[in-house]
Amino acid sequence: DCGSMAVDALSYVGNLVAECRTDLDASSRALLELSMSAASLLLLAAFTGYFMVEGAKNAGLLGQAPGEDEEEVDAFIVLGFAALGIVFDVLSLIAYQLWHLGPGKTTELLPSDTPTSLQPLDARAVYHEGPPAALTPEPDAAPAAAARRVPPEDADRRGDATLLPPNEPLACSRGGSGSGGGGRSSINMLSALLHVLSDLARSTTTLVEGVFLLLRPELGGAMIDGWSALAVCALISFGVLTGIGKWLHELCRYLEAHKHARSLTMPLV
Repeated sequence: DCGSMAVDALSYVGNLVAECRTDLDASSRALLELSMSAASLLLLAAFTGYFMVEGAKNAGLLGQAPGEDEEEVDAFIVLGFAALGIVFDVLSLIAYQLWHLGPGKTTELLPSDTPTSLQPLDARAVYHEGPPAALTPEPDAAPAAAARRVPPEDADRRGDATLLPPNEPLACSRGGSGSGGGGRSSINMLSALLHVLSDLARSTTTLVEGVFLLLRPELGGAMIDGWSALAVCALISFGVLTGIGKWLHELCRYLEAHKHARSLTMPLV
């Protein structure tokens, strides 16, 4: 449990680094998020496979008798570690619920009375779909908007919106398949969420094992832990496969958008 929690903590740090690098342009940030989520998913898959092998050994499915190398364990220590792990995971899930920015929500970087035509766009949405028609400037605002228009080559290089007030950072949209840039952020934090859920499942299994050790110490914890680990790892495997599928989908979207952006900046012959 301590080893898995350490790996999960390292994975969280990587995902948070990708989320907080707002200084990068849209393309570089997308690549960073995809890289961090890939590393997170690979770690989760590797440790899930390792725990499945260990569980099979403890359950006696690989030729080793259950409990053959079992060491004496203190049920109260097992319960203490399991309880701390569950508390940490529940707090993490509450943080996801409270601070998750769902579809349509953006960080407020401009005053609420700023004209809609001059509101900054999500860089990754522009990178995928271009500026929405709803944000096209009105005819009477055309001169002012033209003064703030970013040259196409700069917009592609910086990942900025077509219309951008001077010295204003881009709004950062989160979540939701409705926004063009929300997908990579979603897969990045989805990989971290899978770590939280898998650790919660493992801690719950450890808690059940501790209760069995406390009530029926003669049973031994090896076989109980082995079969519980196999059941939990089977459930986690479905989540890992789902996460890998979503990651591959976002990678294809990124490559397609990158290819499209390069074709737009190629000089005309």
